[in-house]
Amino acid sequence: MGSRIYPNGNKHVGEWKDGKQHGQGTYIFGPKSKWAGDKYVGEYRNGKRNGQGTYIYPSGAKYVGENRNGKQHGQGTYTASDGEKYVGEWRNGKFHGQGTATFASGAKHVGEWGDGKRNGQGTFTHADGRVKEGVWKDNKFQYVKKDPSPRRSQKRLAERRRRKKEERLSRLERELRRKEARLRQREKEFEKKKRQSWTARKTSPVVQDDWRSSGSSFYLKGSTHIMTNFHVIEKARVIQVSFPKGRRYRGRVVAKDERNDLAVVKLLKMRPRRSGFGFRFGARVRVGERTHALGYPLGASLSRYPSMVSGEINATKGMGDNLSQFRTNANINKGNSGGPIVNDKGELVGVALAGLVQRGVEGVRFGIKATAASLVLEQVPAMEKFDVQVRARKRKRSPSKIFRELSPYVVMIEVR
Repeated sequence: MGSRIYPNGNKHVGEWKDGKQHGQGTYIFGPKSKWAGDKYVGEYRNGKRNGQGTYIYPSGAKYVGENRNGKQHGQGTYTASDGEKYVGEWRNGKFHGQGTATFASGAKHVGEWGDGKRNGQGTFTHADGRVKEGVWKDNKFQYVKKDPSPRRSQKRLAERRRRKKEERLSRLERELRRKEARLRQREKEFEKKKRQSWTARKTSPVVQDDWRSSGSSFYLKGSTHIMTNFHVIEKARVIQVSFPKGRRYRGRVVAKDERNDLAVVKLLKMRPRRSGFGFRFGARVRVGERTHALGYPLGASLSRYPSMVSGEINATKGMGDNLSQFRTNANINKGNSGGPIVNDKGELVGVALAGLVQRGVEGVRFGIKATAASLVLEQVPAMEKFDVQVRARKRKRSPSKIFRELSPYVVMIEVR
């Protein structure tokens, strides 16, 4: 993790490998650059934009989607400053493949594209309702041609292939969620047995007010927001956030990153506090580094006060060599999801994610790097002035001091 400012004013903040941008990063083009004012936030590989990312132009236009070798390539969405929009496939920076374009006039084209122009079968609907369907070439209508039955079959086949491609992009994330679902089922069986005792019935939030413990989170210093995992609040109709000292707030999701399983929740009717968790540029994770995970293992059925477990970083990449994650042997359980992971200086280095639970596997737990988690804050307008620490803390702190200082800002999330 690091930053570099170039002679023309360009600036890159993010992850590096062998002197090149590699991993999550933010690139801002300086005033002397050919693309002055442009900004890119997303994934890099070997010094070029590769993977999911967001490119913002000075005019207000925006591209959100896949990139390859520094150009838009794959599935993506482009929104122009005048409201025009294209959603579909790209190749080498141009519309190419199946896509839908909506124009500022209200007109709409759905069909095939090639080299940035309407090429192939397509339907153009004018703003006044007139429809022109047929074959197009270089944006010009050629002739009417309705798809015969075999053609429709080919189109359905192409659509199925497109869906499979999208599924491959999130295969690793779904696999983790399936494993965590099995863990949740086992924990439900455990909680069911616990509720049979008088003590569990007395302390269970489900019996008291129909709230269900969902996960952990942490308060962002100087704001009215918390950060957690996306799966913790994904299916929630109502969100309740409880601080260890008893204060409770209703929450509203204001930003999410489903790919990295992150979400930011705004606490309603809350005043900002001076203390809490902050992000620091350059807060890297290193193999062998001592870390501490804070949260609410097993939820309110165990305790309404946070606890802390310690361990070491044993890999700087996650499942399938995911650069946004790291592995640790800290005993992260269900209920810890969304909680903070800090180093021995008390600096935030990650967000607790999940563990690999299967027979014969021990000590394999995952966390999302703080460098990747900080990117989701750019979706929150109120967080533009969020305080980001630049200098690293010099002194290490004892585990008891870290817990004493940070546990008041580790919060429990309950949903219904």
